[in-house]
Amino acid sequence: MSIADYKYKPDKHIFIQNTRTIDETHREYIDKFKKENENLIVKKTQLNNMKDKLNELTQNVVFNNFSKINELKKNINNLENDIKNTENHISEVNYYGKIGEVLFQYYDITNGMLYGKFTDEPKNIINISNEETSKIKISNELLELTNLNKKKKDKKPVKKRTTFTEEPEKNILSYVKDISIIEEEDKIKKDNICKATLQNEYLMMVDKDYACTKVKTNVIKKCKKCNIDKIIIYNDSIITCSKCGESDVIFIESDVPTNRENFTEKPKYPYKRIGHCIEKLNQFLCKGNINIPSSVYNIIKDELFKHNMKMSDISIDFIEKMLHKHRLSSYYEYVYFIYCKMTNTKPQTITREQHELIIKIFCKAEELYEEKYKPYNRHNFIKYTFILHKIFIMIGKEEIANHFKLLKSQIKMKEQESIWLQICSDPDWKF
Repeated sequence: MSIADYKYKPDKHIFIQNTRTIDETHREYIDKFKKENENLIVKKTQLNNMKDKLNELTQNVVFNNFSKINELKKNINNLENDIKNTENHISEVNYYGKIGEVLFQYYDITNGMLYGKFTDEPKNIINISNEETSKIKISNELLELTNLNKKKKDKKPVKKRTTFTEEPEKNILSYVKDISIIEEEDKIKKDNICKATLQNEYLMMVDKDYACTKVKTNVIKKCKKCNIDKIIIYNDSIITCSKCGESDVIFIESDVPTNRENFTEKPKYPYKRIGHCIEKLNQFLCKGNINIPSSVYNIIKDELFKHNMKMSDISIDFIEKMLHKHRLSSYYEYVYFIYCKMTNTKPQTITREQHELIIKIFCKAEELYEEKYKPYNRHNFIKYTFILHKIFIMIGKEEIANHFKLLKSQIKMKEQESIWLQICSDPDWKF
């Protein structure tokens, strides 16, 4: 075997973690605040230019300039607020107000690297007199340490054996004693703060993505008395201990409704154009279960009496006008059914073969429209009454075609006529 056949394998596998330290994130915020202060002059000049533009537009009042004036006013208002915030150091004050205590504790642990070198003065007092001491100086050694901490080996998950210990029964006095012990333990925990806990606390306040991941993972809490994991009861939205029964109310976000909520879920039907076409056709042929109250018929009869008309003189246009007059627009779809009911005439009929042919023509027209002839500025299909009118003319049913009304607008009518002619002149059109 030659040397080329051997592959070099390093002794240690280096795994770089994406977690950032407090030093790095803190430095980023300081650089951000510096840049904001440096860009103040640029922002002020930009504000003056915008104000000059606004004055020019307000002097020359044109109808088209109103939208530009409103946009400029909004931008000026936002820029003025931004300048005020940077001049008053509002974001900087809010930042230090949030994480000031955590930074003190962190840099106390890392040999007092916060705000330069600490003197023999108390830890809580900061000398603001010197500009050099007000800045944070992080040594190269500390940066090297942070880079080394990033390069860690992935730890294998260790399975721990669960040990079950039987605790003696307690009385009321023992619980009173336990509360004092718990308070002492909390004090000891506060004193024994490590860098990891401080980093976690800092990132929870500063980094939103980190906080979201922690909120999602750390849902289960431990009981302070029994030191065991609490159980979540989703129906009652509480988290409780299985031993002592201590419980806390929690908020559970869920898209699915619970059994206690009165919620009627509506069935979801996919939008299909052929379904609307069949619906329009059935309305004309008076098919389906149609329930129209007797009050609608009585209103039309009263109007006939007012106009000195007989029942034989009634027309579809007259019924539509009366429905519009009495604000019964929900019954426009059933005009033919009302007409047939009042005049005792049979509705129009078509054969099964004609019905299937109409659907076939409609589906083919829709396919060609989507593939070839759909205008770039149009999303919807041609009007259903228009296309049914054209289909009935094609199959030789002009008397039925006249019942399907066309568009009132001449411009829209020409547009749809041109689209229909293109579809009919297509070589794939077989009808």
